[in-house]
Amino acid sequence: MGATAMNRGAEAQWGRWLIGQCVTALLLAVIGVAALNFTLGEPAVPLFWPASGVALAMTFRLGDITAGVVFVVVALLHLGFGAGPSEAVLLGGATAAAGVIGARLLRHFGFDRRFGRLRDVGLFVVIGAGVSSSVGALGGTLGMVGIAESFPEILGICWAADSIGLLLIGPFLLAVDVDRILPRRAPWSHSLWIAGGALLVLLIYGSGMPGAIALPLSYIVFPYAMLVALRCSPAVTMMTVVAMAAIALSCTAAEKGPFAQAGMPLDVFSLHAHLAMLALTALMLASMRAERDAAETRAREHLAALARAGRLDAMSMMAAGIAHQINQPLCAVSSYAQGARRLLREGHSTAELDRALERIVAGNEKASDIVRRIRTFLRSGEGERATEDARELIRDSVQLIRPEYGDHGVRLETDCNDTALPVEVDAVALRQVLVNLLQNALEWVLVPGARARGPVRIRGRRVTNPDCVEILIEDTGPGLPEGDRERLFEPLVTRRADGTGLGLAIARSLVEAHDGTLTAEDAPGGGALMRIRLPAAAYTHGRQAA
Repeated sequence: MGATAMNRGAEAQWGRWLIGQCVTALLLAVIGVAALNFTLGEPAVPLFWPASGVALAMTFRLGDITAGVVFVVVALLHLGFGAGPSEAVLLGGATAAAGVIGARLLRHFGFDRRFGRLRDVGLFVVIGAGVSSSVGALGGTLGMVGIAESFPEILGICWAADSIGLLLIGPFLLAVDVDRILPRRAPWSHSLWIAGGALLVLLIYGSGMPGAIALPLSYIVFPYAMLVALRCSPAVTMMTVVAMAAIALSCTAAEKGPFAQAGMPLDVFSLHAHLAMLALTALMLASMRAERDAAETRAREHLAALARAGRLDAMSMMAAGIAHQINQPLCAVSSYAQGARRLLREGHSTAELDRALERIVAGNEKASDIVRRIRTFLRSGEGERATEDARELIRDSVQLIRPEYGDHGVRLETDCNDTALPVEVDAVALRQVLVNLLQNALEWVLVPGARARGPVRIRGRRVTNPDCVEILIEDTGPGLPEGDRERLFEPLVTRRADGTGLGLAIARSLVEAHDGTLTAEDAPGGGALMRIRLPAAAYTHGRQAA
């Protein structure tokens, strides 16, 4: 079975590769024919030549063997349009070589084809426009005019034609994944952005408005492309730019639009500069957004890892108290079980035996509830948010930490309103915040200089301006330090000799991840006051706090 699966996988991979080669040939043929509508006199130098962009992108994706397909198709294209055999071979070879050289350089420097970093845009522009386009332009110029007096001029035209084709076509072909262009969760939004861009350009270029009006209006495409880049992936962004560029080039070739004013060469080169800036602006902004999103994802992953480590650390500190808390119902279960056996041996009534059994069940449920709270507190979680009653979260956190308070003879008082306090949160994260703050409050009460083991109070209430739920944790310790008060929530800042300095930093990060705030201030009667504010939510599931 394993061998069969491997064979099927190899066949599927071969099939995808073969389809990729066919797509490469088809793209080169279609856009090559279209590009020959933009030629400059004699020799027929294309003013827009996207074949280098196709060659670079597809060679990078499919391997160097793709150069063979590029060579054959480009050579046949030029033969079909009247080039001699040697000229066609040189032009096809130059385009294929440009693709191979550019692809190898991109691989060497660790280029990511999805443009997830601004660095990838820089690599693509430098290697694509600086190296690959130069190789293609040099070969194309030698094939068309050889070493002639017009060589520098034709070389510049060929380089510009290759560069704009590469900037417009290359990023899209590199970044696109067919199965991800239109994700299931939003099957039409990306299509609408692409169609909207094409329609916008068509209105400006194809409506026949005077050039004095059409030219300034043509810059509307920049904010539109920037908006797409901020909302969509680099692949969709570049697909939108390609759609807009195709309309703009077609209208300009038909002598319509803001850049159809001064004749073919000047019109097309002006449009080239316009489209090049559009493509670079959109691609850079989309890559910056992707890089920011990736950094935020990594930050969330690191925060989740730190939060779990914090929960484990908190649980290790509370281990003795929790063990004592579990031991109480288990001892009660054992005692009542022995009593039930004695009642059975002595022939007591069923009613007396039933009472003993009920107490056994109650003790077992109490121990089970303690274990459930511990497992809930320690689970990794995936950031799931739901509307919760903050009173329930306060109660759960207090039950977790209460044994440790009891071991040190410190009272833990709770005070919550009778009405629900709805917040939309990840319950595991908020429990951790409360446990961390209650642990800190206990430690501050126990430090030298604190009042004589005064109580720690935790309160929950609704605040109307702004509409939020507020949780207050007040201790009777020595109060906040004057010198490093502003640095209290910074990582690695701690007042404990054995502290890590991460508890308060993690707590604030978790609260801020819920669009809330965590601040520290002096308590009215001395000590410290921690204030959590979270946006209030509509209470939907109707659970009530015990």
